[in-house]
Amino acid sequence: MPLKCTYNRILVKPDPTTETSSGGILIPQASRSLSRIGTVVNVGPGIPKDSGIVPPCCVNEGDRIIFNRNIGLPLTINREEYIILSDSEAVAVIEGSDIKELKVGADAQEDILAQQQGGLVG
Repeated sequence: MPLKCTYNRILVKPDPTTETSSGGILIPQASRSLSRIGTVVNVGPGIPKDSGIVPPCCVNEGDRIIFNRNIGLPLTINREEYIILSDSEAVAVIEGSDIKELKVGADAQEDILAQQQGGLVG
């Protein structure tokens, strides 16, 4: 990766977004938002304290994380989408492989509503 993060910043590769809605409607690329789940690709060295000690960032390269939407700096490198965040903007680290499917925010709410309505959406 030709990009090296500074201080406590992390470079995240968001997971691919869904191309169709739960009702099967194709969502145009321009209308899709970045996923809230992604893989950490690069980690800065941390922010030096007054004592000179540099505590490491709270995530590591290769970690899969959950982060809030509409934060950070989105960028495109060689036609690939990335986002630069502060390590503190990582809400959670996904550990292990026990999770088969994970939905965050509005996607999760849509599933909950569908289940409450007996599987009927909208």
